[in-house]
Amino acid sequence: MKQEQPSAVVNAYVDQAGYYAAAASLKNAPPAYCDNPDTDFDYGGGWVYENNQCDFDLRLGDVLTKTEQAVFITTYFQDEPVDASTASAAGLSAGNYFVPGVDQMRLVWDHQVSTSWGSTVSNPAIAFRRLGDAVGDSPRLTVDKDTDTGMTISDLLELAGVGLDAVNTPAAAAESAEGPTFRLSGTHVKINLEYSNMRREDPSDTTVKATADVSYTKDGAWTSLGPKMIWKKDAAGVLHRFQRYHYVLRVSFMLSGTIGVFDFFTLFLNLAVATGLLKVAVSVVDAASEILVANFDDQKYDDRNDFMTLESLKEYALEQGILDRYATRTGMTLLDDDVMQSIRQRAARVQGNWNKPERGKEPGGGALQRVANARNKVASNSLESPTK
Repeated sequence: MKQEQPSAVVNAYVDQAGYYAAAASLKNAPPAYCDNPDTDFDYGGGWVYENNQCDFDLRLGDVLTKTEQAVFITTYFQDEPVDASTASAAGLSAGNYFVPGVDQMRLVWDHQVSTSWGSTVSNPAIAFRRLGDAVGDSPRLTVDKDTDTGMTISDLLELAGVGLDAVNTPAAAAESAEGPTFRLSGTHVKINLEYSNMRREDPSDTTVKATADVSYTKDGAWTSLGPKMIWKKDAAGVLHRFQRYHYVLRVSFMLSGTIGVFDFFTLFLNLAVATGLLKVAVSVVDAASEILVANFDDQKYDDRNDFMTLESLKEYALEQGILDRYATRTGMTLLDDDVMQSIRQRAARVQGNWNKPERGKEPGGGALQRVANARNKVASNSLESPTK
């Protein structure tokens, strides 16, 4: 079977879905992480995250960045004015902000796989698993072929096994040590899509399907998009330049898999390779045997004894008419080739050179007399004295 890793393409995008409605609702009843000193965190080296407010009035374009294989959703950011004195005089200042409601956005994607022999499949079925699930476990979520593949960010995080308000504890720290929440530090959710049309449990099913293993980074890892420049307007309508540093929920797609198709050239090539490997194995065994076994070449390659045995059996069968009688009994025609003719001629020459005596006139009184003489000799020998 010809096999190759397919060429796969994913087009992912994020719909605001319930984001705006959730942000408006949370503005009236702010969540616990807004203006809560329990969320403050000092990373060290001047990286301090404190006085963490919430910004409820952001649009989708303020918090979303999309690339070919990943999307970045801002969950926390830090604003710092380029000209601090001018901004301060205008009533603007630096600040740290959470972005409430992002878990109500919806991640959607289309995907397509193609091969070098022209096979193309769009939006194959997907079975979602959490990385680390046992092989025999049922998928946590299944999506049929040609079905809209999408889920809310909260469902995706649950599938990965993480929550934005869980603590991102460093791997080297004790279990009691505190770290920032994933809402502050960000995290990286990875969707590993593996495509295949070869299944051991059902070889007859050659439908291309995908398995998605979902995981996330932990052990204190931070995920950021880096700084971007924005403009903020003061009360007089004057714009001031700020640098905004984003900490994000990154969702990326990793594509792999193997797709196969029956191919005669590949079949014959594999047979040729297998034959060559067998010859190499025979050569290695022969080389070792010549060292370990005496007269190995004679024992393996010299078939003179077998040949002479077979030829003598043929000759005897022809002389005695065994082959002719067997051919007559079975209704088969005896192949009278050059070898058989040579044996017949040789047997005829031997038969012509032998003068068979008449029955009853053999030397020694005939066969019956020879048998009787042999019995008498044996009897007489048994009666002799051991000391004689």
